[in-house]
Formats: sequence, C-alpha cells, structure tokens
Amino acid sequence: MPSKDFTSIKGDLGPVAQEHSSGLSLEGGDNSEFWQILKSYPKVKLYLCGEDHTYTKLEQDGIVQLAHGSTLGRTSQMNYLIADVQGARMDITIMSTA
Repeated sequence: MPSKDFTSIKGDLGPVAQEHSSGLSLEGGDNSEFWQILKSYPKVKLYLCGEDHTYTKLEQDGIVQLAHGSTLGRTSQMNYLIADVQGARMDITIMSTA
C-alpha cells in the first residue's frame, strides 16, 4: 500500500466567507503566523476548519480550506463530511439533508 503524500489539519478558525457564523476568524488571514506555518509544510494540502456552519471551500497557496457543519435550530439544513482515505488518495464528499 502506498504511503500518503498529504497532511490534513483540523482547526476551528473559519474561512473568509461567513454564513450562520459568529465571525470567528484568524487575525491576519493568509498573512498570519498560523497560515505561514501551514504553507511551510509542503505536504499540507487540506485545512478542515469550523465556525462557519455551512459548506464553504476556499483555496489559497495550494491548500484547500474546507468548512462544513450545521446550526441546529437556526436552519433546517444539515450537512456533514465523509472522508474516504485509501492509500495515497483522499476523497471528500459533502452530504446535505436539504
């Protein structure tokens, strides 16, 4: 089985676009120390972030930033992420109830 050639990071600081969110985001955005550290690791290809309680996908510096989630009680739409990892490949599917 081939080894993976990517690294995924999970955090709670959200993306630029906001919907159903308190607006928590990383001060400095892609100029922040955190983002510069992510960029310094060439295998980092995916940042799974929270805070935005809907589906948002952004790409910056070769890193995909993906937010998913739902706000119970504020919207009837529910979504969730399924990650299927096989060898050196990861397939991500966003599922929605709406």
